[in-house]
Amino acid sequence: MKTTKRMELRRDVPHAGSSKYVTYREVWNMHARPAIRHLITSNNIELYLSACTLTVPWMDRCFTICKFGYDKARKEPESLMRKYSANDIVEFIFYHDSEERPEHIRDVCRHLAKVANSLKHDGYLRKGYGFDSSIDKLIVPLRFKNDFIRFAKFTSTSPTTVTIQLVAVSPKVWVNRAVERIDQLFMDAKILN
Repeated sequence: MKTTKRMELRRDVPHAGSSKYVTYREVWNMHARPAIRHLITSNNIELYLSACTLTVPWMDRCFTICKFGYDKARKEPESLMRKYSANDIVEFIFYHDSEERPEHIRDVCRHLAKVANSLKHDGYLRKGYGFDSSIDKLIVPLRFKNDFIRFAKFTSTSPTTVTIQLVAVSPKVWVNRAVERIDQLFMDAKILN
């Protein structure tokens, strides 16, 4: 099991609509978490993408605060450019205490990083990836023998057969695991003066 340094927070985040300052934990609990939970529990498949997308900046912020320290993450975010990747973030959030084989975690995180990057930079899932709310695992590689699925990658398996490969991500598992991890990090956080 990997140990994570306890997050440290300061009360210096401007609160929307008032002149007082709050911590990231308070912003998370007052604004972001309720919106994400509402979207993912709405049973509206069209809103699942939004819920997953809203988790990405919070995953990033928790990672940078834990790994680089609050002051650097909050006041000098430009200095952190190119010092970490989406792979690092998804491993930190989804596989922080995993007992699985490192090569399996690397492979899964490679796919999850592509999903996180597509949500962060494009606002949709890129070709070869899709959401499937019926699966109960975070990520599942799928193969199909028809050309009906959107955003799929075509590969020839023989001269006469075309197989569609798609990596399916469960939006509910994505959000639940991300929210649970972020909640835990904020709950354990130490508030600095």
